Amino acid sequence: MRCYFLNDGRIVGVEMLPPGLSDKNVIARAHMLALERKSPFDGFEVWHRSRMVFRYQAPSSAETVAPTRPRSERPLTDDRTHLDALGPDWP
Repeated sequence: MRCYFLNDGRIVGVEMLPPGLSDKNVIARAHMLALERKSPFDGFEVWHRSRMVFRYQAPSSAETVAPTRPRSERPLTDDRTHLDALGPDWP
């Protein structure tokens, strides 16, 4: 099996993985190789011959979503906030 390291959709490195490992073990090994890698990359793919076993794509900064607080922690608002700015007597 092979682990291809990608940067902007291009292969920037290849690591051979030991034969006979399960898909789960190969994915774990690929993650370890990614952590050890010094050159820049934004994802990797693990292939066994013509079968893609796993693909990892790091989220871009534009895709990163800011964390939100759970609903139960959101501040409560006054029920009258839905009233028109002209006041409650406005028809």
